[in-house]
Amino acid sequence: MADNLRLIEFIDALPKAEHHLHIEGSAPWAIMQSDEPDRYVEPPASWKDDFRFVDFSEFENHIINYVVPWMNSPERYATAAIEVIKER
Repeated sequence: MADNLRLIEFIDALPKAEHHLHIEGSAPWAIMQSDEPDRYVEPPASWKDDFRFVDFSEFENHIINYVVPWMNSPERYATAAIEVIKER
């Protein structure tokens, strides 16, 4: 019992992490394509389940060049957030 109490005290003393979601990294392809079909003709390779970015810089550049142009209003952020939550 004392071991359990020490473990609980240890866990309680650990710094806490905040969990959050970056909407830009979860932009819903179908909505992006529906809103701007000429710009978003086919999903990029990064939308595939097995795709991995080489590093954070590659990810960041992709988001800036591909998603940020679509995420240009509070309404689009709201739409993306609602869709992400629905899918999870």
